[in-house]
Amino acid sequence: MNELKKRLDNHVFRNNPFNEQMKESMIHAVLNSENAVKRKKKMPLIAMAAAVCIIFIFAAAALHGSGLFSSASELEHLTKQHPEMEKQLVKLSPEFRKNIKLPTYYPFNIKKVQLDVSLPPKDFSYLPEVATFFYGVGKLQFMHVELHYMPNEKNVTFSPPNPIKLADGTTAQLTLNKNAKIISWFDKKTHIQYDIAIMTFDGSKSYGKEELLKMANSMR
Repeated sequence: MNELKKRLDNHVFRNNPFNEQMKESMIHAVLNSENAVKRKKKMPLIAMAAAVCIIFIFAAAALHGSGLFSSASELEHLTKQHPEMEKQLVKLSPEFRKNIKLPTYYPFNIKKVQLDVSLPPKDFSYLPEVATFFYGVGKLQFMHVELHYMPNEKNVTFSPPNPIKLADGTTAQLTLNKNAKIISWFDKKTHIQYDIAIMTFDGSKSYGKEELLKMANSMR
């Protein structure tokens, strides 16, 4: 049993930089398993390994649910898939880039993602930095997520005429036209305004409120 704990400590934790709480939970689980073996005399090594694996899975799931594990942002994921975006991202201020969130749900298959960055002139620093992510869907159909970073706007009031609420309580606005479906909101904590727009010009499926809300609520 001590040999099994040594292997877990040397291989599992060495190759996976889990936090100390995760490590303590695993060692505690192994010790409990060892005590159980002593009470039940002998247990085959395979059965013991299976028991430890099950404990590991439940412990990892519990810690993930508690927020101790932070998953990579969607921006990191997209940058790995499209490394050319890095040339645009380096233009953004570090605070803006750090707080960028993007949808992880799409009601269609994404074929290509491109990024365009627009910075204000030096003499107009009060204007926002703008990052626009273009998602290619088809020849006459695409989606874009546009972010306006406004750090100088401390008292922004977002009061649309027909407001709706996102899952976290944020007030948002829906605009549903023939060729454009848009949802917009302002994040007061990061000073970023988000606009998600689906544009269709080929008479294909028309996306509505449910799809837009689902995308907005999937931001990561």
